[in-house]
Amino acid sequence: MNFCFLGNSHFSAIVLQNLLNNNFAPNLVITTSPKPIGRKQILTSNEVDILAQNNNIKIIYGDHLNDNVFLDTLKQEKIDLGVLASFGKIIPKTMIKLFPYGIINIHPSLLPKYRGPSPIQTALLNGDTETGVTLFILSEGIDDGPIIGEVHQTIDPDDTFQTLSKKLADIGATLAINILPEYKNGKVFVRTQKDSDATFTKKFTYKDGKINWNNTSQAIYNQIRALSHEPGTYCFFDKNKKQQTLKIHQANLIIPDKLLIDISPSTPGTAIFHNNHFLISSTDGLIDLLLVQPEGKNIMSGPAFWHGNKISLLY
Repeated sequence: MNFCFLGNSHFSAIVLQNLLNNNFAPNLVITTSPKPIGRKQILTSNEVDILAQNNNIKIIYGDHLNDNVFLDTLKQEKIDLGVLASFGKIIPKTMIKLFPYGIINIHPSLLPKYRGPSPIQTALLNGDTETGVTLFILSEGIDDGPIIGEVHQTIDPDDTFQTLSKKLADIGATLAINILPEYKNGKVFVRTQKDSDATFTKKFTYKDGKINWNNTSQAIYNQIRALSHEPGTYCFFDKNKKQQTLKIHQANLIIPDKLLIDISPSTPGTAIFHNNHFLISSTDGLIDLLLVQPEGKNIMSGPAFWHGNKISLLY
């Protein structure tokens, strides 16, 4: 099949790796060019770029998709079909028209639910128990094109953004491999989305990661599952009469009975150290902080942080 793969993220790279593992390699990859990273501003390629280089796949850098030089270069490749997974840029109509069979988007939700930039994070934040992947034909709107296939995926109680992303990328790639040849041969049922059922996600910012210990334990746990990777979850504590940030990288939802202790919910944010667990109270239970990162320090275990600080209250 003569097709082009478009992607920039870790999710994209997992999809592309699955395609390659199943001898379904694209003829061309479109991704963003290397960016300066770190203090030394070293030019660094993204994961999709590296995968394409390692597999000798031609690359076109699409930093400016309306640029005439980019569009002319793509036109000369004469690619039939585009396959997109987490590209992170709006694809202009002028570019879509260059693909005779259009561009198929591998979207990690069951459309029309969770259109937009953060479907995986939003599903976790909302405490959903099921999600999935939808393949649809890209249009000028936001994730509103006709659907050509979907597959459902259970969300496990301990799934995080990283684990759920991997599951959805894997099943999305498998769905694409199975359905794209049928689509190109005109043998796939195409159905329109019901716009009245659509919900839209937003791009989460640093502010969204602030933990409010006055929320329920389940809400706090869902927030950490969804946002600890990006943009990050955090709270504050006082040390030497100064406010410091504590990033929370990993946590568990704890029911006091499971620890064989009788702890009534204290003031939200109260730290309780028990049986080598660094526990924080919410309005109705406890959060077990497994991996944290104090301001200016490396990631450490919750108990290690406790032993070094003896903090009594987080906020």
